[in-house]
Amino acid sequence: MRHLSTHPRRPRRVADVRAFIDESGVSAILSPERVFDLKVTVSEACANAVEHGQSEVRIMLWQLRDRVTAEISNVGRFVPRGRTSPEAAQQHRGLGLGLMLTLADEIQMNTKRRGRTTIWLTFDRDGY
Repeated sequence: MRHLSTHPRRPRRVADVRAFIDESGVSAILSPERVFDLKVTVSEACANAVEHGQSEVRIMLWQLRDRVTAEISNVGRFVPRGRTSPEAAQQHRGLGLGLMLTLADEIQMNTKRRGRTTIWLTFDRDGY
């Protein structure tokens, strides 16, 4: 099953992302703890897209029998700054990618030359 949501590039709209995840029904596949992790990572990816991007943010959730994958994309180039270690917690900014790497079971990112960045965050169902 696939769910699609598009959000304007405004910081206050990132909260709408959490509501979209709740409404998508992923709780039928993931435990409450994993749904929380999904909300945190997708919110962080959207916050990065809002801050660094140049277009609305598109979110797609793919629900399969054994996992949920969130696809977040917009126009804008994302260049990681190497703040993915636990030591990054000492800094005030740049923690989003580290959270995504820590909480998701799999993460993939693609930045096209024309400037569209897409990130995929996968969460395995408990027991798989």
